[in-house]
Order: sequence, then C-alpha cells, then structure tokens
Amino acid sequence: MQIKKNIYLELSNIRDKLNMGTGTDFKIRAYEGFEASDYQIGYKQNAQIDSATITSKKVEPREITIEAECTDTSKDKVLRFFNPKMTGKLIVELNNNKRWINYEVKSLKIKQESLYEPIHFIVTLFCAQPFFMDMSDFGKDIAASVPLFAFPFVWKVKRDYVISYRQFSTNFMIVNGGDVFTGMKVDFIARDVVRNPKLFLQDGSFIRVLVEMREGDKLTINTNPGSKSIYFNGQNITNKMDRMSNFIGLKVGENVLTYTADQGYLHLIVRLFYTPMYLGV
Repeated sequence: MQIKKNIYLELSNIRDKLNMGTGTDFKIRAYEGFEASDYQIGYKQNAQIDSATITSKKVEPREITIEAECTDTSKDKVLRFFNPKMTGKLIVELNNNKRWINYEVKSLKIKQESLYEPIHFIVTLFCAQPFFMDMSDFGKDIAASVPLFAFPFVWKVKRDYVISYRQFSTNFMIVNGGDVFTGMKVDFIARDVVRNPKLFLQDGSFIRVLVEMREGDKLTINTNPGSKSIYFNGQNITNKMDRMSNFIGLKVGENVLTYTADQGYLHLIVRLFYTPMYLGV
C-alpha cells in the first residue's frame, strides 16, 4: 500500500528505540497490516440441508510489513535494531488514532536498486496477539472518599463536622469502547475482615475467590487472556478460585458489575483497570 497520509511509528525493545515516518530520518514508502487482520470461521456441514453450523470465530495473528528508506550511515542501526531475538513494541499514529501492539521480527531485507538510488529496507513484524491496544489503561475507583471541606475552614466550638464521605455503591458501569471483548484487572483491598469476595456481571457470570482478608490485605484478579491469575498479597492463589466461577471480562459496550462477599463486603475498596482493544488503526 502506497503512503497517502501522514504516519508515525515508534518502535522499541529492551535495548533501543527507532522512529519512522513523518518528521524522522526514516521515510516510510509503503506499509501493510495496520487494518483488520485475517479472520477464521469454523463450521460444520449439515448433513441433510444446504447449510453449515458456525462452530467458532477467530482473529488470526497479524503480520505488519513496513518499507522505509535509510542512509548508509543508518543501515547498521536498522540491522542491530531489528534483532529477531528481541520482542518489541510498536506504537502507531495513523488516522488520528494512536495505538500499540507487541511484535516479533519475522524478516528484514535491505535493498538498493542502484548506486544512485537510496537504500531501503522491508521489515515484517509478527504479532501473535492481533489486537491493537489503547494507549491508556482505564481505571475506576468504586469506593472513593469525597472531601467535604476546603480552606479557609471555620470550625465552631462544640460542633461535629463530616470532613469526607465514602462514595459507595456495589453496582457500577464500565463501558468498553474497543472493538472486542477484553479482560480486566481488579484490586480488592480490605479495610477489615472480608470473606470470599465476589465480582459478577449482569448476565450472572462471576468470579469468586475463597480467601479470608484482613485489614490491609490486597487481592488482585487478572482476567486478561494470557495473563489470567489471582494474587493475594503478592502470592499466587489462582487455585483458590471458586470452581463454579470464571475469569469474566468486558463485552463491547456497557457492562454492569457488582461486587460482594460472604462477609464484610462493606469493608472493601475495589479498583478496576482495563485496556480497550481494536481490530486495526
């Protein structure tokens, strides 16, 4: 695909960074793979009628190909940077969007059509997880403290004052503005004794952890694909998940979640974090 618009790429690995596109030393000549990835539909043929039954839907791993110009002096930097042994992160600014994705280097070819033509290279990146991620991790503090006074503050003698109140509701709405279902990370922090905290969605699906928490204890549940885990004060206790529950996540659009516990749910501070995922840029 020939370049018809401004595009800016920021690539990084554990050793270095490389910027390409508008305003950089590496002019992008062509690119492919920032749009939607390939899809796969699984189905089973029906024996008696002219139709099939859909059994699965998948988004295939993504390949991104970038062709860009470089100079003789920058050629060595390109060779060192696109090291197939290093996992990288790609940030794309295109179509007024800015999103990122992790990648592996699949191939790199450096070409020069003649001694009088600029050197250019073609790099292909393989993205096992095909979705582009939002640049922000969205968070929601479900039970925050709201201050009720400001300076200057006048205190009448022998009068009691409420300086803050706890904004409390066990029900809360999260809007997933991405293109696909996404996981989340939830922190439960105990202010007193809490037994077996539970988080469930409006459709009845839930995750429940069989653990007793005391003041200051922190329970972290991660339901993101590839990172599913449950940690209690830094120790992995995924085996303590209720066998009837699942690692629930957020569908596209509105999600109403409710938290509770067998005992002491009023003593919970609950914080939720999630990152919308997109089919392309």
